[in-house]
Amino acid sequence: MSTIELTWEQKFAALRAISEVSLKMRGPGNWYVSDHIEIGGDGFLSGVTQAAATPEEAVQDAWNQLVVDLPSDRHLVIGGNSRTRQCYRWNGFMWETVEQKPA
Repeated sequence: MSTIELTWEQKFAALRAISEVSLKMRGPGNWYVSDHIEIGGDGFLSGVTQAAATPEEAVQDAWNQLVVDLPSDRHLVIGGNSRTRQCYRWNGFMWETVEQKPA
């Protein structure tokens, strides 16, 4: 999937557009993106983890896992266990809503 080139700050803002997201530091040189985003599409929900030396690297790692490396049969899930559950995929320019299959 081709995508416009975004700065790490723009990628962070894009993630914040669909979920509560923050940058956290476990300790010096150990940054990660804290989010409420899960990956679904196969009947299970899973999360991603990062451990990066800088905030920029943490955001880039999260973006790669949630957007760049996301298999075509998977999507992001926000509020997975709630009635307000939403599913998204990045279309290369913006978030696109994914229709959920009935259970």
